[in-house]
Amino acid sequence: MAEPDLLCVIGRDADVDDEVIARARKDLERLPGVGAVVVRDGNVVVTWRHLLDRASAPELTALLALLAAKSYAVVDQDLEPWAPPPPSRRTLAPARAMARRSRNLLTVAPHRRALSIRRRWWRQRFLARLRWEAWLHGTDLELRVSKDLYVEPGTRFQLAAGKASLDIGPRCRIQSGVLFRLRGQLVLGPGCEVRHDVSINVKGCLRFTGRNTLGKGAMIHADADMLWEWGACVADYVTVLDSHHDLDGSFVQMLDQGLTVLPVTMGAACFVGSKGSVMPGTRMGRASVAAAGAVVTKDVPDGAVVAGVPATVVRRR
Repeated sequence: MAEPDLLCVIGRDADVDDEVIARARKDLERLPGVGAVVVRDGNVVVTWRHLLDRASAPELTALLALLAAKSYAVVDQDLEPWAPPPPSRRTLAPARAMARRSRNLLTVAPHRRALSIRRRWWRQRFLARLRWEAWLHGTDLELRVSKDLYVEPGTRFQLAAGKASLDIGPRCRIQSGVLFRLRGQLVLGPGCEVRHDVSINVKGCLRFTGRNTLGKGAMIHADADMLWEWGACVADYVTVLDSHHDLDGSFVQMLDQGLTVLPVTMGAACFVGSKGSVMPGTRMGRASVAAAGAVVTKDVPDGAVVAGVPATVVRRR
């Protein structure tokens, strides 16, 4: 059977082993509307014919987005080796949990139990206030929050009518004064930390893969898709933008002019120093560093150290 018009090829013979290709093929076969994939020369191949035969027009955009998200991890060789394996199912898990709670009543100090009760209360209050704000503004809010979320009082929300999504993974910490402006999809992966007075404005899709830290007073603005890979961090008062207002030379107020949106990617283990800025359409390379006060206006190579306005490469790590 001929397979013209290739949509994407997942895997490379020299770089990806058979286990990775098999896992990618299994993931793709579970996608709604794809139904089947082809293996050619050791690579998983998905064609436009598969999509057009099995996906209706209203679902095509969502299917392409999901397919791109699935294929990125393999094509980019970002297999997330730091991610823990899924826990195996234990038949005695309820009994173990009861025994653990009984042990804690005898061994954990009273003040530690009081701290745990207070943190659970803060989390419940956080969720209750978020649901209340969503109801007041007519927001169709999809909420998924881990049970071990640590969140301090003083968190603020700004929502609007429409759909929004908040997904907070395990071991995340949200300190006081954080402002969430949710008009899109926000995903906080495992181990993320959002420190005091951070402002997060999401109109598109903002995804923190895991172990990301936002310093005090940082401002993140995501009008489209913004990805923070594992371990990407910023220091205090850093600004990361993916949009800017157009300049047409007229006397129209700046806020009333057009908006240009360009995607931003923060590479794995990159770091931006205090009061630095990452401008629209740029990519911080993996393990790269931007010095304090630097303004990143173009892509930063992997492992590079940049400084200045605009930022230029000064050395390699």
